Amino acid sequence: KFEDELTAMNTEETNAENAHTLGQTARDQLKSARLASKAEQESALSATEQERVQAQADLDSAQGDLTADSESLRTTGQACDMKRSEWAERSEVRANEIKAIEKAVEILGKATGVRTEAPTN
Repeated sequence: KFEDELTAMNTEETNAENAHTLGQTARDQLKSARLASKAEQESALSATEQERVQAQADLDSAQGDLTADSESLRTTGQACDMKRSEWAERSEVRANEIKAIEKAVEILGKATGVRTEAPTN
């Protein structure tokens, strides 16, 4: 009977030891998995932060380009308006010059008796 009790106690102790070892192994594996997951999440966070910084830099660059382009558009518009008004002024001066030349030819034709129209054949 003593040997049976000893065998039963040894079996219980071995079972308890095995259960403890299995539990410890499971906890270690869980800890390793959590650390790996944490490292993976930190890596993803770092990549996302880098993408955010790059996107912000791209946005800042685009806004700077927009500002510069808007200023260029405004300057070009002003230059076009000025050239348009200069063209209109020159066109008016030329039209008046043509009228003055036609009037001068008419007056000279009357005063000198020279024919000013093209002949009709």
